[in-house]
Formats: sequence, structure tokens, C-alpha cells
Amino acid sequence: MSRRRQGQATTEWLLLISVIVVAIVAAGYGLAATFGSSMDRLGRGAGEVYTTGDL
Repeated sequence: MSRRRQGQATTEWLLLISVIVVAIVAAGYGLAATFGSSMDRLGRGAGEVYTTGDL
């Protein structure tokens, strides 16, 4: 009986970890567009500073 309980506990941990991984991946997809546009703005701003020398 203890072997079955050990297997059950392992399965529960795997399910919990998989839910966490899915949540992280979903958050990554949700934030990817925002992050990309922010990096584009940062790059354009840095290019302008390097070109003009003005902050």
C-alpha cells in the first residue's frame, strides 16, 4: 500500500509542476508582444542618443 501512495504523491507533484510550467509559458506568450515593442522603443531611443548625442 505504501508503494501506491508514493506513486500517487509523485503523480500529484508532476501535475502541480506541469500546471506551473503551463502558467509560465502562457505568461511568456502574453508578455512577448509587450516586451518586443518595449525593446524596439529602447533600441530606437538608444540609436537616437548615439546619433544626435542628446539625451
